[in-house]
Amino acid sequence: MNDVSAPAMPPAAAPAPTPAEALAPQAAAPQAPAPASGMPRTSPALDALGSVMLDVTVELGRCRMPLSEVAALDVGSVVELEARAGEPLPVLVNGRVVAYGEPVVVDGQMALRVISVGAR
Repeated sequence: MNDVSAPAMPPAAAPAPTPAEALAPQAAAPQAPAPASGMPRTSPALDALGSVMLDVTVELGRCRMPLSEVAALDVGSVVELEARAGEPLPVLVNGRVVAYGEPVVVDGQMALRVISVGAR
């Protein structure tokens, strides 16, 4: 005769919270506050550098032109760039590429939406 055992029952789940318990604020684990810049907290040494100002440049494109063409530039002149339309624009900090982004307009002002971080 085959011994057939009943399937094992799953362990009892924790009882569902009452409506009052579900609405009560939950205590979260204490966390160090993030700096005002929104960057994650790192270390006191790096926090001290947080207010150092850096030159940030977004490069639309480049080209080489002979001096005669530069001298001939006037209002309405068009300068063709090597960059292709729709190509991500490099973000440079102190001359080094740190990210890429796409141009956007925010409240009538040009801005850049970062789409990748780090040099390619």
